[in-house]
Amino acid sequence: MSNRIVVVGSINADLMIRVARHPRPGETLPGRGGLLAPGGKGANQAVAAALLGAQVTLVGAIGNDNNAQIALRLLQAAGVDLSAVDQVTAATGLAVVAVDDRGENSIIVIAGANAAVDAELVRRHAGTIADAAIVVLQGETPRAGIELAARLCRGRLIFNLAPVIEVAPEALLRADPLVVNRHEGGLALRLLTGSPPGNGEPGCCGQTAAGHPAYAPAAVGQDGQHAESGDRKSTRLNSSHLR
Repeated sequence: MSNRIVVVGSINADLMIRVARHPRPGETLPGRGGLLAPGGKGANQAVAAALLGAQVTLVGAIGNDNNAQIALRLLQAAGVDLSAVDQVTAATGLAVVAVDDRGENSIIVIAGANAAVDAELVRRHAGTIADAAIVVLQGETPRAGIELAARLCRGRLIFNLAPVIEVAPEALLRADPLVVNRHEGGLALRLLTGSPPGNGEPGCCGQTAAGHPAYAPAAVGQDGQHAESGDRKSTRLNSSHLR
């Protein structure tokens, strides 16, 4: 087994928009910005790990359009291995990110080429995934590919279930840790147990298949961060601690 991190995930071009506040249904508001930047949860995590000094391979897909080079720009600059990124006949994934003056955001994701990161694509790179010390997954690629990558992983599996999609509980229980935000925590708990969290509390507790705590730090926006682990210990951090 290598000491490499393999991220199986999304690659996007992000359309960045600033607004004073988010529009209500049917409302039109003026905005600022409009620039395209590299993004995608998978790509962002791969870049972050590479900049911290890790050897990183990204398994994913880009389209055959002009946005592909925008989406790959930071990955190339960070030295991420892109040999497992396939080019497909589709548009590169796109995320429309709107951030208001309070720092709250809303994101609309168009899968595009990320929809091709299915079981067939993951199977083509099975050796790379199985040989990784750490495999990182998110919810922006198809369920079949995510579940196969989780089964192929022989090292540590980090699963950022965002957005929350229907996946087999076995994939979630393999995670060490399972990472969700405030809103995703309740949905993840429902996937694991069939029941929503009690008392309106965010977070998701459980045990991995290996018996390790399934730790789920849950970012809660402007109010701070709520983190829970399998032993039900809980910590709340102020937003100032997270900047």
